[in-house]
Amino acid sequence: MHSTAARKTIFVIMLLGILELVAGIQPIHAEAYERRAEIPSYGRVHYWQLKSWKENRLLCDLYIDHAMLPRADEIETYCGAQVYQNWSTSPPCTSFIETGDREECEGSFLVYLGEQDTTYTKVVYLPRPEALFELDNCRADAWCKQRPIFRFYGQEPLDGYQIETVYVQIGSRQVTCGRADCFFNLPETDSRGIWVDYWAVSSYGDESPHQTIHLRNLSRKLNGKQEYFVEVLSAMQVEAPASLVWDAFPTAAHPDALLYNQVENVGQLNSANHLYYLAGRLIFTGQVDAADCVMGGLLDNGMANTCGEEKAYATTLEWQNQYNLQIYQAARHWDVPARVLKGILAQESQFWPDPQIEDEYGLGSLSENGVDMLLTIDESGFLAYCLSNFDAETCALGYTNLSDVQRAYLRGMALRAVNTDGEIDLLARTLRASSIQVGELVRDLTQGPAGEASAYEDLWEFSIANYHAGPGCVERGLKTLADEQKGLTFEDYCAVANDCPMACTYVERVKALAR
Repeated sequence: MHSTAARKTIFVIMLLGILELVAGIQPIHAEAYERRAEIPSYGRVHYWQLKSWKENRLLCDLYIDHAMLPRADEIETYCGAQVYQNWSTSPPCTSFIETGDREECEGSFLVYLGEQDTTYTKVVYLPRPEALFELDNCRADAWCKQRPIFRFYGQEPLDGYQIETVYVQIGSRQVTCGRADCFFNLPETDSRGIWVDYWAVSSYGDESPHQTIHLRNLSRKLNGKQEYFVEVLSAMQVEAPASLVWDAFPTAAHPDALLYNQVENVGQLNSANHLYYLAGRLIFTGQVDAADCVMGGLLDNGMANTCGEEKAYATTLEWQNQYNLQIYQAARHWDVPARVLKGILAQESQFWPDPQIEDEYGLGSLSENGVDMLLTIDESGFLAYCLSNFDAETCALGYTNLSDVQRAYLRGMALRAVNTDGEIDLLARTLRASSIQVGELVRDLTQGPAGEASAYEDLWEFSIANYHAGPGCVERGLKTLADEQKGLTFEDYCAVANDCPMACTYVERVKALAR
């Protein structure tokens, strides 16, 4: 039988395994690191053993040069593929944790035995080949006078090796190119588009990770000549935020296309809105002199009157654009439209850091309900806050299974970002969570990708409404539309969302301020 310390170590390791399952984090499989060099080394290492549960039999020794748990690839290196596979599929042994009885336990477990100086094998991972694509003769998201041609190609990072073959697969059709690139004439598609898989094989003896993109190629005749409009959904494509979340293409020539497309540079976020609340705060705090206006430029409600707003306009221009770089960086990082994010800030607080609204905080008037949504949807965000404040056993329960007190504490921790450099990043992350939640609501109702039931632009309008009013309002309206067999458009939603009328008004105000 193991000592109490050893049993505690096993317990913590098992909890970490449970935590990975709760968080949706998949183990790193050994085959993800096909290229590696094993270098004999000497030094101080962390000594682990992998043992079988039933016989307590030693399966292998591991010498790890870092203080974290052994990685999956390290276990495969020291123990072999079969032992690694057995360990990676071993279920937690609750009977051992509760009673010390190992008879019902299956598989294997890790034991930490401390540090020691020894000769060990250091594994160095080598870069793998990549498969890439580019549109060879046209631009994506623009009309082209030629039939679009895609180039799929591979890159080999190691000297002495090269890409031998590139594969492109569309449905059951596979194109094989015995060279470093493939040229593919993209056929016209319907509104649903087509899915394309591609990968490259190297002379090293392995292949790149397989990539998948969703393509749409629409056509029209203009002055008797055929034109093509190509759209691409891929992990490398950032022009249409959340398009991969919903598997939704932006609508060609949509009147709000500029609003929901990602900006290309910070300068595109410059705005010149007339913000009467912000002007009033600037006058009240003495940053703008409006003494020669009636009532000193202020109305009874604290907002600027017309004269006061004119006096403050130059300052409000500078003020409302001071956050542009932070908005741009956060929007691109969290895959949300930068203009929409700025429009939300303009609507919520007019960029004044203390809007003085009860139970709402900061530039985005973020509430505990908003943070609750973030921690429910964004599991990595939840774990970051949780593991900084609670033990692994507690965090393994997941956010929704914590006590009311624990959830309230984590919400408070998240809200500490308000009035700091991390505030806009938190707001972008919350808007991202809202887009994911909307996708889940639509998928649950229709049993298919959100992009098949609702247009890309409508999904963003639902996401903005969800940010403001919460999922209850959005879900009830969507369910009503589905029950009445109507399309899931935001316009139809606003016609039936009688109990949440302000959600629709809010979206229109955000859009007006974001333009």
